[in-house]
Amino acid sequence: PIEWPEDYELATLFIRGEASDYITKTDIEDIRSRIQGAKIITIAQAGHWVHADQPRLLIAHVLDWLSK
Repeated sequence: PIEWPEDYELATLFIRGEASDYITKTDIEDIRSRIQGAKIITIAQAGHWVHADQPRLLIAHVLDWLSK
């Protein structure tokens, strides 16, 4: 299991590939309950290596996140 910090309040972006099991549905629930500023994006047609499978979508989401 992934160990998350408790009471983490900074805005945090999580990007996961839909074909990856690294961040599970249970992990998503845990992230949302522990990290108030969490945003979780799932990128279609990507596995664990989102940067290799969908580089343009990954860059678009990161740039959007950073622009806010």
